[in-house]
Parts: sequence; C-alpha cells; structure tokens
Amino acid sequence: MSWRGSGGHRPGGAGRTDEEGGRVDGAGDGHDGEARRQLRRGGDRRFLALCCAYGAYLLAYNQLYLALPEEVQRVTGSQAALSWLFTLSSLLVVLAQLPVTRWAGDRLDLRRSMSAGLLLVAAGFAVVAAARPAGWTGIAGLLPAAGYVVLLTLGQMLIVPAARAWITDPAEDGRLGLYTGALSSVSGLIVLVGSSATGFLLDLGLPAALPWLVLAAVPALASALLPQRPEQSESAAGG
Repeated sequence: MSWRGSGGHRPGGAGRTDEEGGRVDGAGDGHDGEARRQLRRGGDRRFLALCCAYGAYLLAYNQLYLALPEEVQRVTGSQAALSWLFTLSSLLVVLAQLPVTRWAGDRLDLRRSMSAGLLLVAAGFAVVAAARPAGWTGIAGLLPAAGYVVLLTLGQMLIVPAARAWITDPAEDGRLGLYTGALSSVSGLIVLVGSSATGFLLDLGLPAALPWLVLAAVPALASALLPQRPEQSESAAGG
C-alpha cells in the first residue's frame, strides 16, 4: 500500500497535524470510520444488493468445479472431457472479452450489463435442466454442458467489468479499497454458504432437472434484485 500526502499523513494513522507537527485530537480517520460504520450497519443498501448479485454470479461460476464435474461424469462415465470444456471457456474469454466489453459499453449501462449477464448465466443452468430428462449420454450428453459453459462465460464477460466499474459509485473520497474488500468478503461468504447448500442439493437424489433449476433461479433472482444506480433513481424520481 502506498501512502500519499504531506509529511503529516502517516501510515496507521493519524490524520491532520498542526503547524508544529503535533497531532490534532479528533482529526483522525473520521471518514474511514464512518464508511466502516455504514458497511457494518448495512446503511448502503444499494451496495449490499450489488454484493449479493455479484456473490450470486460467483456461486454460479463455482459450479464449474462442483455441479459440472458431476454432470460430465454422469454423461460420459469419466471427467476427462472437463479439460476440453475449461479450454472452451478460456478460448471464449481470450477471443471475445474485448469485443463484448466494447459492445456492452456502447449499448448498455452498468445495471443492464450485469442483469443481462446474470440472465445468461441462469439460461446456462436452464439448458442443462431442460436436457436432463432426456437422459442423453456420450457426445450428445456433453452438448448441454458445453452450452452451460458458453452461456456462463458470456455472462461473466458482462458481469465482471460492470461490477468493477459499479463499485466506484459508493466508494467516494478514496474509499475504493474498503468497498472492494467488502464486496469480496460478502460475495465470498455467499459462495461458501451457497456451495455447501449446492453440494447438499446434488446429493439429495432429487428429480434430474431440479438441482439445475434451483441453480438457475439464483442468478435470475439476483438480476431482479439489482439496485438502481443513483443517477437512475434521480431520473426516475424526476420523471
């Protein structure tokens, strides 16, 4: 971490100094403390909603390593095809990330970009859920899994840049690190709890399509719950 400013600003600390270099009591990290208190109180509900939506995306992404291997094992009898699916995802990111980011930047605001990405992720789970009752195996059985990977990766290309740009809205006055850390912490907790619940769900022996439908519902609901950005709220109120 780099520290900037005049000699009176010190790591760990202290805030303003008087003309002789002494610390002025009560002039410390007031803004930092207030930001942390707001996060602890959940005062910034828009920010918390953003955290939950991003956590829903990360939970969906985590299914590449939880639900997808189980599906590949079911349709092929081994997990050898996983490496090809991961390669497919990587190639899509390399070839399409910049064009998709440019396209979204020209046509979508941040909320619509995240919403579209989450709906694409939900559609990926729905593709597998729709194909499950058919009981396809072999190459045909891998097609829904490949569809899930493609749709998840396309959703990721929309969600991640939008979330990184959106986080600057609440993170005013140099508090970007604090809010970025809070985003990571809240979304990480969602992944931790959600992954445990997903593992339990997959082990319940439910009808074939049901676990994937439940997984599809998570990003779909997150899309519906995305908050309005401040300028959108003001324009709606003015209209």
